[in-house]
Amino acid sequence: MNWLAHLRLAPPFRRLSPVLVDVYFDHVLARGWRHYGDGGPLRGFVDAVYGDLERHRHLLPPRLHAVVPRLRDHDWLRTCGELDGIAAILGRMAGRLRRPDALADGALPLREHLAEFTADFAALWPDLLGAAAAVQAQPLEGA
Repeated sequence: MNWLAHLRLAPPFRRLSPVLVDVYFDHVLARGWRHYGDGGPLRGFVDAVYGDLERHRHLLPPRLHAVVPRLRDHDWLRTCGELDGIAAILGRMAGRLRRPDALADGALPLREHLAEFTADFAALWPDLLGAAAAVQAQPLEGA
């Protein structure tokens, strides 16, 4: 969790910050794919991720099994590159909760503080690359 980003969220959004900051950072990554990506187009990366999720579904927690088809069918990974896409994603997430509270309106802080969340992500990016490299160096169990 990036605590600076967490603190940017005022109540009632702050208690949802782990979810919101994750979605916001997905947005920043998708918008900045040319800078952060591996050199290929976002479409190719997204298709590869959907394929990996399907191929390795047996490794995923059971609760995630039902989410993977929705991710793909609603194309969340590419949709999150647009602010309206973030609002739609958060609205769908809120629709599955008994108390959707502020999650449905969770795109508002991103719209208001996009530059700040973008800077938070940029500061975190080197750590994310290091963590991803460490995970990639380990063999995948059960594959």
